[in-house]
Amino acid sequence: MPRILGLTGCMLAASVTLLWLLPGRDEALRPTEWWVALIIAGGFAVAERWAFHFEFRREAISFSLSEVPTVFALLYLSPLMAVVVRVAGSLVVIAVRRGSKLYKLAFNGALFAIEMAFATHLLRFVTERTDHPAAMVAALIPATAISTIAGSVLVSTAIALVEGGWLDRVRSELRLSWWMAPTNASIGAATAAPTLVSPWLAPVAIAPLAAGWSIVRAFGRLEQRHRDLDAQLGFVRTVGQNLGLRPVAMAAAAEAARLLRARGAAVLVFDTAGDAVA
Repeated sequence: MPRILGLTGCMLAASVTLLWLLPGRDEALRPTEWWVALIIAGGFAVAERWAFHFEFRREAISFSLSEVPTVFALLYLSPLMAVVVRVAGSLVVIAVRRGSKLYKLAFNGALFAIEMAFATHLLRFVTERTDHPAAMVAALIPATAISTIAGSVLVSTAIALVEGGWLDRVRSELRLSWWMAPTNASIGAATAAPTLVSPWLAPVAIAPLAAGWSIVRAFGRLEQRHRDLDAQLGFVRTVGQNLGLRPVAMAAAAEAARLLRARGAAVLVFDTAGDAVA
C-alpha cells in the first residue's frame, strides 16, 4: 500500500501541475449554463454504474463509455471544473457500489484527475491554433484516447507495484486499449459533434451512443467467453501433463489457486467409506 500511495501522490502532483500550466484554466472552450456540469457529472456516474468488468487470470479489465462525458466536459466546462466533475461523478458510484478502501478511492480520484488534465492539454494544443468546429471534433479523438491509454498504463503500474511483472502487464493492457480507446473516443466525439452546431441537436447524439455501447458490450461478452475458454483449456493442458493421482491433484490445486487468485489451494481425497486419505 505505501507504494500505491506514493504513486497516487505523484499523480495528484502531476495533475495540479498540468492544470496550473494550462492557459485559460478557468475558461471553457464553449461556455454554457452552470447546470450542464451537473448533467455531465451524472453522465460520469451513469458510465461508471453501467461499466462491465471481466477477469482473466490476475487481470481485471473494465469496459465503459466514460469517454462520452469526458468529451462533453472538455468542450463545455473549464479545465478545473472538468476535473472536479470527473472525480466526483465517478467516485460516488465507486464508493457506493464497490465499497472500495480509502487508498483505492484516492488512487482512482488521482487517476481520473490526471486523465482529464492530460486530455485538456492535448485538446487545447489544437484549439489554441484554430477554433473551427471540425478541427475541434477531430482533436477530441486523440486527446481522449491518448489520455485513456495513459490511464491504463498507470493502472497496470499500480498493480505491478504489488504483484510485479510491469512490462507484461503493460503489454497486455496495450493490446486491448490501443484500439478500444480510440473507438470509444470516436463514439464520444460523434456524440458531441451535433451539439457544436446547436444544443437542440443533442437528441441526435443518442444514435451513435446506443450503437457504440452495443458494440462495446457485445465485444466484452465475447472476449469474456474467449478468455474463460482459454483458461479452461490451459487448466486441462496443465493438469493433463501429469500421471497418477497425487501429481494430478497437486497440479490441479496449483492451477486452481493461480486462476482464482488465491494464496493456496488443497485437494482432499476420500475413500469409499468417506474417510480422508490424502
